[in-house]
Amino acid sequence: MLDIPSRVDEDQYKALVKHWMSDKSKEQMKEVSEQEQEPKCSNDNDCVPNLNDAYAKIMGQDKHGYLCMYGMGVTPADVCGAIPGCDASYRLAMEYKSKYMEVVEKFDALNAKVESLSTLVNERAQSVGQVDVQNIPLSSSNNQRSSASMSRPMRIRVHSRVVLKSLGNINEIVASGYVSEMENVKVNGEELGPDWCEITIQSQMKKDARLLRPYGNIQTTEDTLGAPVAWPLSLVALDETFD
Repeated sequence: MLDIPSRVDEDQYKALVKHWMSDKSKEQMKEVSEQEQEPKCSNDNDCVPNLNDAYAKIMGQDKHGYLCMYGMGVTPADVCGAIPGCDASYRLAMEYKSKYMEVVEKFDALNAKVESLSTLVNERAQSVGQVDVQNIPLSSSNNQRSSASMSRPMRIRVHSRVVLKSLGNINEIVASGYVSEMENVKVNGEELGPDWCEITIQSQMKKDARLLRPYGNIQTTEDTLGAPVAWPLSLVALDETFD
């Protein structure tokens, strides 16, 4: 009783020691000691940890998706991976951003190259479509017309089902229809001669193909469905699907 801590009131300390040394306190301590020695579980099922065990009642329920682990076993880092700190997160973000910018630059370069090639193709297509067909020899002479008639494919005649080939690529078919005129073919009042025929368009394979001899404001095959167009005989072939 002489060694009383300085921070404790002397009267309170004496009262506490007196309470500990009383028979009632000794009896309570004996009962607590006996309870600790008794088995905690009446059966194996009672000892299985569950959501409502003593720990859960004291510490509360775990958060959804949160791993609460103790001891020397598996840690959250082993399951979910190490969580980077601020510096590591910033470094990773900069690396990802740098790689993203590289991909964007490559995409922009490829896009510019595609646009350049597209422009070049369109320019060449327009230059092919604008070939000066005025230099094709025109003649109204009966002798020339007669000789041209002899050189025509014998199977192509009025009402024949034919296909129209592209001037830039003879293997490309731009439209199909039937021959409506083989002689005296005229466009805008101008006679074209024996090397041309007039075809009524019934099907369009390439609507943006330029007409070799435009009709007024009609420059392409887009607006020619059901209308006659002039086409060189050298670019006309019999439609084999109607043989």
